[in-house]
Amino acid sequence: MGGALAAAGERVTFLVRPSSANLIRTNGVAISGAMGVISVPHPRIITDLPSALDNDTYDLIILAVKSFHTSAAVGALQSTSSQIPPVLSL
Repeated sequence: MGGALAAAGERVTFLVRPSSANLIRTNGVAISGAMGVISVPHPRIITDLPSALDNDTYDLIILAVKSFHTSAAVGALQSTSSQIPPVLSL
């Protein structure tokens, strides 16, 4: 979802694990499927949720985690001192 939005020109920030950040920064994001290949060569990457919410504003958070991680992800959002935008859980 985020890759498609970014490829369409929307401003998207990807929250990723620190261990994945450099790989994604180097290789970008590519999604292939029935519609072809969508590529985001230089995605905006962050690795720290609290500072991301403190230093920027967002219209929407798209939460894309495995279902058994949803509760922990929502808990992490709630534990920040920031104003949380609407959340769309996929």
